[in-house]
Amino acid sequence: MKLSDSPRADVEIVIDASVEKVWPFICDPDLPAEFSEEFQGAVWLDVAEPSLGAKFEGTNKMGERVWTTTSTITNFSVNEIFEWTVEDLDNPVSVWSFRLVPNGETTLLMMSGALGSYNETGLHAAIAKDPENEEAIVAYRMNQWRQNMLKTVEGIKQLSEK
Repeated sequence: MKLSDSPRADVEIVIDASVEKVWPFICDPDLPAEFSEEFQGAVWLDVAEPSLGAKFEGTNKMGERVWTTTSTITNFSVNEIFEWTVEDLDNPVSVWSFRLVPNGETTLLMMSGALGSYNETGLHAAIAKDPENEEAIVAYRMNQWRQNMLKTVEGIKQLSEK
């Protein structure tokens, strides 16, 4: 997988709870910090609750490197989708989403992350230092994303099923 392939990671889990019970967990941008090793937390910048166009600041940590980003809610429909774009809407670092699909007494929770077109990230720097190994570097990063995403959806499942 190369950067030109528009890399993405997708995970899903079935939760024994209604979408109404799961929804508050997926639209809290700070909640994934409870489960992710990389994501450290988020705070709303201009509102106190999620809505289309609302912004939040997120903090991430990988090893000794700590960075913050500003995200904008770019797709929002109560009990269906919570999507945010990191940094520039026209040239994003990444685009993330939670989607809920009701199925009787259960809910399918899907989480996705797609690398954007912004090209000044740590991933890009790593590839610039070792361009012959671009595919392995990108695959490794997408695996890191998937692992943290799995921890996040599993944590949301636990909270929702209480």
